[in-house]
Amino acid sequence: MTLKQHLLRIKAIGQTIPQVKLCAVLSQEDVSNNGYAQYPLLMIFPNSFNYNIDIDSATEVINLDIVCLDSLRQDNSNVIDCYNWTHEILQKFLTLIMLEPLLNAVVSSNAIQIVDEIPDHSAGWKISLQITVPYLRAIC
Repeated sequence: MTLKQHLLRIKAIGQTIPQVKLCAVLSQEDVSNNGYAQYPLLMIFPNSFNYNIDIDSATEVINLDIVCLDSLRQDNSNVIDCYNWTHEILQKFLTLIMLEPLLNAVVSSNAIQIVDEIPDHSAGWKISLQITVPYLRAIC
């Protein structure tokens, strides 16, 4: 499978979460609609993609940052609600990823709280994942 196919598979998992209005693989999609993003927003940022090929097995390793954001009021009065809501969405996403039979996912960093001013005023969580999948090459 190609990197794009793996990313589309991971995106499809994020789209199964009912609370998520938009799940996007960044660098491939625009998250804004007339300058405003659709929230809650689950973003997948691919960082690197490596092959580990040896005699016994072959795997592909995909490193991703996953960011989940929700919109903040201008006075930040709902910041705790944003953190709780996005944390719940991120937990559901990680649970679904861990249940996928061919995706061997390992959380490779602690979750980090973020506040983002671009494209809107938003808050949420960022986490890094390392996903190892079998290298499915065609054999002729």
